[in-house]
Amino acid sequence: MPLNDYQGPPQRDVILQSIPNLRNHGDPFAILDVGGGTYLQALQYQNGTYRLEYQLVTTKFHYRALGEVNTGQVCDAFISYAFGKYEWAFDLTWERVEL
Repeated sequence: MPLNDYQGPPQRDVILQSIPNLRNHGDPFAILDVGGGTYLQALQYQNGTYRLEYQLVTTKFHYRALGEVNTGQVCDAFISYAFGKYEWAFDLTWERVEL
């Protein structure tokens, strides 16, 4: 997570403070990596919108959320993913991406 280059166990407060401000960092990404090539990541563009993606083990299973994704949706997805819930997978529409 980008808050003070935070690296450690997921914390709800860190997610809520970091996601809205990604574009203010040189590297405007937030990544929750569970290991083995599986992760959720967000990129915030300068206009405040996001690209939200996840990957399961390999680039063959890399997905992107469709449509314009807002701060609330990204925060909700990160919190859900971070704490082993699955709302993130069902609350958004995902498309497979060729990498």
